[in-house]
Amino acid sequence: MTITNDHGWTLEQLKAYEKKIKKASMVKRVTMILLIMEGYYAMEISKLLHVHQDTIST
Repeated sequence: MTITNDHGWTLEQLKAYEKKIKKASMVKRVTMILLIMEGYYAMEISKLLHVHQDTIST
């Protein structure tokens, strides 16, 4: 799985933004994006974050 458009965000910027987010569901979304950008597979991310693999793929 790859990110097709990063909208100009770098890993460092996303990590800093992740720390500022107060809403837990949004933190999980940003964490998914970070892990994909770092090269993790959807199956690995789903196990790490305890979500269904389809949640990550869509």
